[in-house]
Amino acid sequence: MVKKMQLICMVVMLVISSGAVDSTKVSASAPRQFEQLEFEKAYNEDMDCDGKVEQVICKQTDVKNDETKKTLTIYINNNIVFEKTLKCQYYTVDLADIDVNDNVQDLFITSRDYSAISLKTFYLQYKDAKLKLIQTITKKNAPKYLNMAIYFFGHISDKASFQLIANRPIGDTIGDYECIIPYKLIKGRIVAVKTNTYDLTPYSKKYVYKAKKKFVTYKSVSKGAVTVFKVDIGEKVRADKVYVSNKGKCYIRIINSKNVKGWIDGSKNDLFVKTPIWD
Repeated sequence: MVKKMQLICMVVMLVISSGAVDSTKVSASAPRQFEQLEFEKAYNEDMDCDGKVEQVICKQTDVKNDETKKTLTIYINNNIVFEKTLKCQYYTVDLADIDVNDNVQDLFITSRDYSAISLKTFYLQYKDAKLKLIQTITKKNAPKYLNMAIYFFGHISDKASFQLIANRPIGDTIGDYECIIPYKLIKGRIVAVKTNTYDLTPYSKKYVYKAKKKFVTYKSVSKGAVTVFKVDIGEKVRADKVYVSNKGKCYIRIINSKNVKGWIDGSKNDLFVKTPIWD
């Protein structure tokens, strides 16, 4: 009887051990939001979600005798898994987990020029002890008519969707502003979500504009739309949305002190006394 019980215990232990091995390859229960990694700092991350931690270190170095170029080197467990020299001012490296069901974290390397202008982004994943290039993202991957010259990574939802925060992607009326551009991971590829209306970031929605001249706002962006309200000289308004027509025409939705909303032509640059200009 004792031997029978010992045998049962051994079988149970084997089943438990087997189950533990199979369950190591799991993802987090919620998306990991973007984190910009610092150079020369060691990060302990489970890059391939196999239950084992990898040490990640990113280094940026100057190119000798060429101030226009920089080299980025990424080490994982003291091995060089990525190294590239490009014509740029600096790099940014962002770690995230866009899709929690694919059992791997996502690494984004962006080369940038002066004023944080985004030149090129490499989308990579760590698999089989190698950092593999999944996709190279350039301005060609931006939604039609939008200028994605300067962008940073925003929020990730739980449906493999995420945001890029773009600086002034279209329109001159309200100067520099931050706009939320939605993207989605589809079959392992990053694509822009098709839409005509884009939200400004909470930061940009707080900015107050003072009218330089009189103008009117409209109920919609359609031709012949009715007037919603008039703006007088010196009146203060805010902005909250950008609309881009199928032909590339830009409209801005503004809000007056009574919280009434109306659309204006987004290409005019002489409506307000002062608009933000960021270097």
